[in-house]
Amino acid sequence: MRGIEALGGGPLVGGNLVYRVYLDEAGIANPDHDPHVVVLGVLVDADKQWLKIGRHLVGLADKHIRPEHRKNFVFHANELRNGSKKIPRDSYGKNEQDNIIREVCNIPRQFGLPIVAAYVDRARLRKNKPTAKERDLVERAQIIASASCAVMVERFMREHRGEDEGADLIFEDHPDTKKLTKELHRHLKTQTAVDEARAAGFDPDKVLPLQRIPDTASFMEKTDASILQVADACVFATKRYLAGQDREGFYGSIKDNFFIGPTMIDAEPF
Repeated sequence: MRGIEALGGGPLVGGNLVYRVYLDEAGIANPDHDPHVVVLGVLVDADKQWLKIGRHLVGLADKHIRPEHRKNFVFHANELRNGSKKIPRDSYGKNEQDNIIREVCNIPRQFGLPIVAAYVDRARLRKNKPTAKERDLVERAQIIASASCAVMVERFMREHRGEDEGADLIFEDHPDTKKLTKELHRHLKTQTAVDEARAAGFDPDKVLPLQRIPDTASFMEKTDASILQVADACVFATKRYLAGQDREGFYGSIKDNFFIGPTMIDAEPF
């Protein structure tokens, strides 16, 4: 693959948006502690599961979170671990934190939610671009992993859903990568991108052009799209597993729900 632009897209086929895909990333902050940038998506049947999962999350907050922390509360694994303005560090003991994260990670198994994930090795990416700024490398890694997740969702929809059913993508809102992600998603629908994929030696027929993700990606806060909390916990678990840091075994809760992934994406394109 010669860059994200090597993947392509196509005309809208589906007319009924059945799945909402909630995507979040991890591993973007500390290059010494986080060797991979990971993007993960949780696929939710909008008709049958969306409201049930939202209610389940409310129930988990009522169960685990103290009343003084519940206003506008969202589950965020890193905040539970490290504290925030809303929830001071060590407000919850290690066992409490683990129980909360594990229960959110259990949601895909409880509700039968498919998961896709892609990751980029930061060291390999840095080796290819030794003079690039770390921030630019991380943004590139996010974009290529996000594109790969979109392609996996396309494949899932083609293989497991009817021809008239589509999906939309909802990312955690990150202003730095929003514009490029949208541009890439548009490119994934073009014949030019399909031709580029073939020229690079890839067979795009199972996934390109994108036909089952009719709209460009949208970006929301966890307070506005509650199921992003599930993606947050799952990508936290996946990042730690890939780095050999999953001492608590969070990844075991989600590993059987992957449709595709976690998939290593070559840093070579950049």
